[in-house]
Amino acid sequence: MILKKGKRKIVFDGKTFYWYIRLPYIHIISEDKKLQLKYGFDKELCIGPQYIKDLLTAYFEKHHMLETPSK
Repeated sequence: MILKKGKRKIVFDGKTFYWYIRLPYIHIISEDKKLQLKYGFDKELCIGPQYIKDLLTAYFEKHHMLETPSK
């Protein structure tokens, strides 16, 4: 179980993830905590759900784990 306070929820490819920003990183965690990603970012970027989905798509494509692209 993830503490949800201060985190945003996003559903991607049928799975639930939570994401939050702690400068200078974006953290993305799967609901079961099996996947924990950390990305550096530029403060100039507009960070929102689509950007997080793009990061997840890139990760899963790189690791050949994405069954069907979903945006």
